[in-house]
Amino acid sequence: MLTKQKRTRLRNRIWPYVVARKEFWNVPNAIHKCRKIANSDKEALHILICDHIGDFIYTMGYVQSLRVQTGYKRIILYVTEKFAKLLELYPDITGEVTILTPQKIYGLLLISSTWHGIHEYEKIDNLIVINPANAFSNGNFDYIVRYPNIIFQDCIRYGCLRLGKNSTFIPANFA
Repeated sequence: MLTKQKRTRLRNRIWPYVVARKEFWNVPNAIHKCRKIANSDKEALHILICDHIGDFIYTMGYVQSLRVQTGYKRIILYVTEKFAKLLELYPDITGEVTILTPQKIYGLLLISSTWHGIHEYEKIDNLIVINPANAFSNGNFDYIVRYPNIIFQDCIRYGCLRLGKNSTFIPANFA
């Protein structure tokens, strides 16, 4: 049985390898896969949504404003299976849906988890990654500083989707 002190030493020895694997294998792999997704249909806007209910609801509420601002006619959503049924609550939003496993979603979300990944992600024009937590982990607080008293909904509106203050949020239709 390992004592707490031995577990800590072991974790401290392994941790640099975990970080290196993420930086040198997982992130470049995510960059390659995201480029492949974006290049599969350059006429469409690809939206990759994190596997959290709040991220999904707020993103779907702003999809129409995003369509108007970007000018894309077609939108392709990448979601997990549990959110596919919730798409019925948004009848006004037309677009294609690709269902991915949570492991694939999180593998692709790594593109916005390091500075190198963010640099490469910003070069892809027709891909939007919705994962507001990565902004906090990288110290990228630009939109938070610009908009005081920001709430979670605004993190998605200003930070992930890069929409303006006049963008409208359309809630789910439960009727």
